[in-house]
Amino acid sequence: MWIGTATGLYLLNKNTSQYKYIEIPGESTYINTLYQAPNGLLYVGTSGSGLIIYNPGKNTFKQFHTDNCALLTNSIFTILPEVNGNIIMSTENGITCFSSKDKLFYNWTKEQGLMSANFNASAGVLLKDKGFIFGSIDGAIEFPKDIKFPHYQFSKIILSDFRLSYQPVFSGEENSPLTEDIDDIKVLKLSHNQNTFSLKVSTINYDFPSNVLYSWKLEGFYTTWSPPRAENIIHFANLKPGKYKLYETLYSYGYFGLLMRRIFLPSVPSSLVTPPAPSETIVCSSSIM
Repeated sequence: MWIGTATGLYLLNKNTSQYKYIEIPGESTYINTLYQAPNGLLYVGTSGSGLIIYNPGKNTFKQFHTDNCALLTNSIFTILPEVNGNIIMSTENGITCFSSKDKLFYNWTKEQGLMSANFNASAGVLLKDKGFIFGSIDGAIEFPKDIKFPHYQFSKIILSDFRLSYQPVFSGEENSPLTEDIDDIKVLKLSHNQNTFSLKVSTINYDFPSNVLYSWKLEGFYTTWSPPRAENIIHFANLKPGKYKLYETLYSYGYFGLLMRRIFLPSVPSSLVTPPAPSETIVCSSSIM
């Protein structure tokens, strides 16, 4: 028997009355809800550490949280039994549907028309007809079977608001490296004193803007993606010459759209201690894949 407590996860042997403590990943060990799927995987809903999937046979964990997936909160209150490959969960910020096959999350919030967004821990039940009921701060809410979660309609990722040393720069201005709008630029030439710059990443989504999260990675400088966040400003300070590839991605409802921009900076010998002459430049080439 699996037991979730405020201090972590335990496995109780009912025949011997012996129990075993299972150390789970994450900062918070407070468990709100448990569900063991027919394939043996144990779904652990925590208060602060997101969703943890435990494989007892292999003694392995997979943790999903707001920094690595489309979850809108790390507090999972109730997990219902799997139906047609989907596992419905209530949270402190709406309902999420997890596809056990694709490992994707589809969120439904009050902004999208959900009657209540804040649900209660361990307050939910799957009905015989595959509908379900969740308990919320506004009372019990019943959902019919085969209910469809909102799906995001993809828009292209737009680059804008290019800045050098925190000052906005536009094409056509004196000493501006932009020959056209930053969203259309193909080759960007930066001088040695223009290596601190930023740009804004955005997408057009008037329906559910709060459900759009952004992540980026500068290959050659960072080895991992930045945590998905609503913050959409990408900033570089004192970037050293080298070869880089900049990737931007958008998360929403478990999906992500990928628009790749490549930025190339020619290498400069590490022995160079004096700044290059004003006529020398750092060339950045940008393309969409």
